[in-house]
Amino acid sequence: MRQLNRSFAAIILMATFAPKDLFAQTVWAPHTLTFTASGSPSWRSFPLTSTFTHTTGARVVVEGYWDGGKTWRVRFAPSLPGNWTWSTASSDSGLGGKSGTISVASPSSSQLAANANFRGHLRIAGDRRTFTRADGTPFFYLGDTGWRFGSTVYSNFQAWADDRKTKGFTVAQVSYVSGARSNEGGYPYSSSGGSTDTGDYSQINPGYFQALDTRMQYLFDRGVVIAGHPSWLTNSGHYDLLEAQELSRYLYARYGAYPLVWSVTGEYHLSTAYWAENNYARVRQLGAFVKTKNAYKHPLSIHPGTNSAIHFHSEDWLDHNWLQTYNSPENIPLFINQALTYSPAKPVIESEGQYDAIPGRTAPEDLQRRQAWVSLLSGAAGYVHGSYGIFGFTNMSELSLPGSSQLSRLAAFFNQNNIRLSALNPTVAAGKGCVTVNAGEPSLTNQTHARCAGTPGVMYLLYAPVGSSSQALVIRGLANQAYVARWLNPTTGASTLVDGGNPVNTDLNDSWTVPTRPSGADWVLWLSKSGSAGAIPPAKPRGLRKN
Repeated sequence: MRQLNRSFAAIILMATFAPKDLFAQTVWAPHTLTFTASGSPSWRSFPLTSTFTHTTGARVVVEGYWDGGKTWRVRFAPSLPGNWTWSTASSDSGLGGKSGTISVASPSSSQLAANANFRGHLRIAGDRRTFTRADGTPFFYLGDTGWRFGSTVYSNFQAWADDRKTKGFTVAQVSYVSGARSNEGGYPYSSSGGSTDTGDYSQINPGYFQALDTRMQYLFDRGVVIAGHPSWLTNSGHYDLLEAQELSRYLYARYGAYPLVWSVTGEYHLSTAYWAENNYARVRQLGAFVKTKNAYKHPLSIHPGTNSAIHFHSEDWLDHNWLQTYNSPENIPLFINQALTYSPAKPVIESEGQYDAIPGRTAPEDLQRRQAWVSLLSGAAGYVHGSYGIFGFTNMSELSLPGSSQLSRLAAFFNQNNIRLSALNPTVAAGKGCVTVNAGEPSLTNQTHARCAGTPGVMYLLYAPVGSSSQALVIRGLANQAYVARWLNPTTGASTLVDGGNPVNTDLNDSWTVPTRPSGADWVLWLSKSGSAGAIPPAKPRGLRKN
């Protein structure tokens, strides 16, 4: 932690400018400019803005944030190599009228190999169903839930981040403020240097957020995207609309330069009467406001009780949907199918399935891997895992539960075989799914029914759950091609060729009967055309738009 703090301090020191100074940095790496106010403007007044302009005309305007005393900072992540000029505007003479130039280098091949965040922030792909990095690289969205990452002891946060990174998770799903919980910088709202919680929203404690800075940088350095919301803004009773807007604005100013996926609030279905009034009118206003502060065009959604599409799909600010099936994992295919039927098309994230190790609840051994495989093969753009003792960092031994390890094998399978989520179309057979169960369509709520997705003529994945071994499964929509078939054990990650690797469907039918499963456990069947692993040409790079 000491080394990390020295590194972070060095970044801030480098970025403390006299006018017209020049320094070098790397594309997409967040860097910080520091200024000293002449007066004492309130943090809620947001008196500082900075405009960054690239030689191509690309332009981004970001707000500054208060960091204690008379210190104000601006955090910036350049999207293009070359020179960026910057200038500040403020009614405070110590903050306004400053300018300079930043020289930005492209990341090296070794930087890209070590840290995927140098490929840029997330963008919605051209298929309107999945995500890419800003440079067009397809993004495999596999998250883990650490809601209280900002208020656990730092060593617990590090252990979680390192474990999930090692296992192939690419997203940390968090809440920036978790009620009246403190970290090494104190409580988020305090008038006594953070040592006591006042509950007074106007008395924000920079020390709390400085501790968050260290966590955010730690995740960035490991190539992890941060998805989350400011807090449970609409159901705590602590925030009115203006206060929720101001906290969101502050967090955007402070962390917008990082690779984010933004949720307007946590579990809006639990909103107080104030927020739920008139069909969540104030929640809609909050979402629209947040979009105006989204300088880097981060993906924007909201954390629901079931399906965010039900209340907000038509909202201009919501560009992808989140689901929650914490109490109803059987509904995963149903909710995804429902969300994908709305227009216009928007990606869907299963943001909260049933957690591992919920006290008093007995879950089947295959639940964690089943939820993930079913989500991805039902058309989701990503899946987020959770463990009861980890979301609040109350039982760190749960890092070693089998569920997360089995999801690491799912991640390894996709990554090692270059299988992209954009290749997994669940409706490949004349608008129908690519599997029949006992000659009928699979039920959207039957947890023993198989799920299948693929690309006609290229590849297919079929997940056969526990309880499906006696069912007659037929894959259809095969585009009259022959394939090589493999069984993948999702528990161990081991794979076995079907029929010794000889091609199947050699009579070139449009359908093929799935052979007997190797055992009564759950299995994944992978069909791939010879020489193909489901690769799809990458999308064209997309950075910040010109204004």
